[in-house]
Amino acid sequence: MEQVNSKHFIDHLAVMRRNYGANRLTYAPLRKPLWLTLRPQDPLNVIYRDACTVYQHGQVYWGSIVQANKRLYERGSTFDAPANLLYSTHPVTEKYPEMLMKFALELYSCKGKLPAEVPDSLREVVRIITDEADRSSVDYLFSMDDLDNSNRIIEKIDLHFCSMMIFRNDLPGGVLQGHIIPVLAAPERSPAVLLLPRKFWTLPYYV
Repeated sequence: MEQVNSKHFIDHLAVMRRNYGANRLTYAPLRKPLWLTLRPQDPLNVIYRDACTVYQHGQVYWGSIVQANKRLYERGSTFDAPANLLYSTHPVTEKYPEMLMKFALELYSCKGKLPAEVPDSLREVVRIITDEADRSSVDYLFSMDDLDNSNRIIEKIDLHFCSMMIFRNDLPGGVLQGHIIPVLAAPERSPAVLLLPRKFWTLPYYV
């Protein structure tokens, strides 16, 4: 498989997309924890329902973890668990996924705050991450100055907040590291988002 040594995010994403495109999965067994099996109405079940669709039609995007079960950061565990994620399909975040990480950290810093202490645009997501059991999704559109051209504004940048399952088998080293991860998504076909299997990663973690 093609490898990349550069630390430029856009290079890594391009290589992972080519590697996955050349070896696209059609199916992969996903372990469902007992607690989720006992909760058939939990929206996380859509991941298992639509996994084949995402594997077959999904594209590789950058995502940033907003919060995740702390056991996912522990080595030696086989525990699969949920996480809250921000991802975008916009080309600017392919080059600068640090934007996603910055926003994710800002959201997490607001966890537990009263609504009056949180900007209006962030209140719904802060409510969800504070609740921890809520699987609601929130979509944003925003504009920003072009980091490569100060005279240009980039408009309609999509940002998607959602819940996903982190499967240990898909993590390099079996442990969650860093804030940025490559994910598979096909938002036009399914709300489900999957972690890109580790064999397609170019590094064990990103930032």
